[in-house]
Amino acid sequence: MAYGDFNTAGLGVSRARVIAHLSVAVGADGAVRRPCASRTGYFRGIVGEDGGYPTYMKGDPSEVGMTAGGVSALARDGTGNADLLHNAARWLLDAQREDGTFERGWSLSEANTIWRAMWALHSMPEPTPVPLSSSASPTRAPP
Repeated sequence: MAYGDFNTAGLGVSRARVIAHLSVAVGADGAVRRPCASRTGYFRGIVGEDGGYPTYMKGDPSEVGMTAGGVSALARDGTGNADLLHNAARWLLDAQREDGTFERGWSLSEANTIWRAMWALHSMPEPTPVPLSSSASPTRAPP
């Protein structure tokens, strides 16, 4: 599915960012509420078979920026979404190119996509007990 490169491109990432920030709210009475507790359901519903997240609709190809946004939003719950986090992190690491970059997807900025992936992986709640990437090699020399 092809879409334009502007006006709508940021909406998906913005949605993930808003969902992440609304994960916990404190009401005027001081009570802690979870207004977006249903975000896990949203991310479970849209996740691709490859573990990544599409920009627009379930079934579209997974995209680095959106997968990174999903990881950042889900990581707010700690290990409560370990399966989604693990699969999305694996997808991000496998999507990284040999030179350290990623497919830009809808963004024209290569640095934006690298930053989103790094932020997402940094957001992970704890180290994973198994290797996340079958294609990344820890001994790979930088370009």
